[in-house]
Amino acid sequence: MGQGCGFYISSATPETEARMALQFAKVGSGDVFYDLGSGDGVFVIAAANLHAKATGIEIKPSSLDQSKVNAKGTTAKFILGDIFIIPYADATIVEINLGCGPDNYKAISRTCRIAPKARILTPIDADLPDAHIITRSPAGNGSRGWSIYKCGH
Repeated sequence: MGQGCGFYISSATPETEARMALQFAKVGSGDVFYDLGSGDGVFVIAAANLHAKATGIEIKPSSLDQSKVNAKGTTAKFILGDIFIIPYADATIVEINLGCGPDNYKAISRTCRIAPKARILTPIDADLPDAHIITRSPAGNGSRGWSIYKCGH
């Protein structure tokens, strides 16, 4: 097990990266998908296109506005707010990619507390106190590589 958070730079377009990651995670119509720190909404839109109930949580109003424009004509939803406050206990899968700082680990810990049955999709490849890795896709074919964690040990 590594100790990193996905320094591999993806050469795939954001849309392709999102689609590949969500297909790897087997996101589909039975899923309730949340993207914590959803930015321009590309993962949320891709999850909605896979028929998941898809919601992005974003703290920056300008990013939220852009994601709503990008999502026009889809079922993707977006919430303006703090990922450490907004509830998402109904999640079956949560995407967490907040850079290499401590917020990734905080978000994973919070997910395990409020949505303990959810799968966690992240580029992090590390030993985590609150979750264990289920599977890891290797970086390559333009993708950065993704891990799926489950809460508990």
